[in-house]
Amino acid sequence: MNRRILFLMMLLACSVCMMAQVRENRLFRFERSTNDNIVCYDVRQKDGKLDMEKPMDVYWATLQDQYRNMSGLSFFERKFVFGYNIRSKGNNEVSFVLRASSKKLMHVRLVNGKWRAVTDIAGHTAYVTRMYVKMKSAMKAEYLDIFGKDIVTGHDLSERLKN
Repeated sequence: MNRRILFLMMLLACSVCMMAQVRENRLFRFERSTNDNIVCYDVRQKDGKLDMEKPMDVYWATLQDQYRNMSGLSFFERKFVFGYNIRSKGNNEVSFVLRASSKKLMHVRLVNGKWRAVTDIAGHTAYVTRMYVKMKSAMKAEYLDIFGKDIVTGHDLSERLKN
């Protein structure tokens, strides 16, 4: 009996550590108006530096389950909706656009020792914390809200992009 309890406690501790690691590497999350499922964008590293070949892991998670039930994106989701296109690489930084909104150029870079997705939000240099898309139909977005924090002041910022 004691072995089972010890095993379950170790399993729980490992799960908590894995979830904490994912959140520590989180660049931002993408929420939708249709349900509680979110798409997470986490930075990938190799030997302490940005993985220049695949700088981000992108996957599904659910808010209600505290980011559990993670699964990869389908081919269609990666290629047309939630994937990203790299625009340039260099000096431990990657510039990219999301396929959902090619209007915003973002840069994965270190900011105060933490990896961030940096872009312009409402005229300020900021790092993205989350995005929210209001869906008009299954394949059509009404608008996209971008939320983040000013790099200099730390103030919350937001901007709405309409199609």
